[in-house]
Amino acid sequence: MKAKIHPSILKGEVTAPPSKSCTHRALIAAALAAGTSIIKNPLLSRDILETVRALEVLGARFDQSPERITVHGVKLERFASLTLEIPASGSTLRMLVPLLTIFTPRLEIRTTPRLLERIATPDLKQLKGLDFSFQEDRLLVSGKFEARVLEIEPVLTTQWLSGAILALPFLPPGTVLKTAHPLRSPSYPALTLEVGKAFGVDFSEREGNLTVTRPGGYKASRYSVEGDWSAAAN
Repeated sequence: MKAKIHPSILKGEVTAPPSKSCTHRALIAAALAAGTSIIKNPLLSRDILETVRALEVLGARFDQSPERITVHGVKLERFASLTLEIPASGSTLRMLVPLLTIFTPRLEIRTTPRLLERIATPDLKQLKGLDFSFQEDRLLVSGKFEARVLEIEPVLTTQWLSGAILALPFLPPGTVLKTAHPLRSPSYPALTLEVGKAFGVDFSEREGNLTVTRPGGYKASRYSVEGDWSAAAN
């Protein structure tokens, strides 16, 4: 068989797949907003399903389809303890730990040795008030992520900073989150702020000092997940 190949002009369209980072953050905000939220164009992946399962433990409910996720959120109350299963998603673990330790003095996360190895970094020292105990197949977190001024300077990942931003609406009024890391686009913390604002949180940022100007937590919303063009390149 012989084939001839001739030069031509490429034509067509590329649709960027949904952003995993946006989907994680939108699910967390929606789950903690009393009422019903709609998340359109979500990414459905193993990591995202780990976030969904963790949030279900808190009482949130999810109706999933390829086009949207309907989230029935909850108003969090105090828990004597919480146990979650997060086998592989570092994003899920890092963004939920600062938030959930506001509501419970004892958080147990059943996971894998590989994920425990990934999160055992110098960044943990940034989370003042929390004690971490690494066991063979689980992480125990005790203490309370709460201070008048929280200072986080990411070392190897910005996900702990994003977790602190997600937690900020539930901390006492006037709490300040200080960081030298850029809080404007393009950065993952900036994306976290954008999602929080889409779910009704008023943030004020000045010279690396971040506060919430109107307490009350997240509000149910309709949110469309943007495309991830870095993934579209593949």
